[in-house]
Amino acid sequence: MHYRDYYLLTYSFDNNRVYIHEQETLELCEDVNYPPFHYFVENLALGAVIMLISKLTLQNKSVLKLVSNKFGIYNEKTFLHYLLRLKELRNRCAHNGRLFNRNYRGVKSFGKHKKEFRKTIYEHKLIDVYYSLQFLKNSKNIYIDTDELISSFINDNLSKCSEKIQGWILNILRKTR
Repeated sequence: MHYRDYYLLTYSFDNNRVYIHEQETLELCEDVNYPPFHYFVENLALGAVIMLISKLTLQNKSVLKLVSNKFGIYNEKTFLHYLLRLKELRNRCAHNGRLFNRNYRGVKSFGKHKKEFRKTIYEHKLIDVYYSLQFLKNSKNIYIDTDELISSFINDNLSKCSEKIQGWILNILRKTR
């Protein structure tokens, strides 16, 4: 609520009209003219965006269900767990958390290929999280085995590291997968 109060006390619609490029604004009461919705959403944290998507409906259809269908997941609760895992990883990175040798939020696998492949990597570990991120970024890569997935992880994330560091991380990944 403090953002709302700050907005109400300091926002000058007339002075900021140039920034919203004459877009339609929301008039919720007589003395305040709120900016367009996308300005509100741009200031939300990832967790708040996920919560908003999970609760929002358009024309009696769940927005989460519509978005999850675009990713090929037809159970919106399963997709919500992928989004929450993304939020958890983001928060660990943003707050200097440890990424290796720790557990992550679990997600359900789906589809025959994905279920069988995920049996070869331990759920809740970093390589499983990397696999989830590949899925969320809508990667067309279909990994055949864990070594191929680890190689992709190294190429994506460690290409500028020395071979010694790559070997050390590879050893950790193999021990913890």
